[in-house]
Amino acid sequence: MKSKGMKTDKVVITAHSLGGIMTGLYLEKNPVNAIGAIFMGSFLERKRFELTEEGLHKLNFNTPVLTIAGELDGLARIVRMAEAHYK
Repeated sequence: MKSKGMKTDKVVITAHSLGGIMTGLYLEKNPVNAIGAIFMGSFLERKRFELTEEGLHKLNFNTPVLTIAGELDGLARIVRMAEAHYK
């Protein structure tokens, strides 16, 4: 039986570890119809944030991102993941 495939114009990209960093780079250079991204054991790079005049971090990234962090990952330190979400 031949598959017709699924047709959609909206996607959520899921990535783990270094895949999250690569996904961030990809979405920055290749805007797609991604309505969101889920990073597991990963985070947005520091360059995605800027400091406002009030001293708050502002995310400079067009795609909404959910980050799932775990302290036993061994690669991405929990403080680095927390830093990515500090406001």
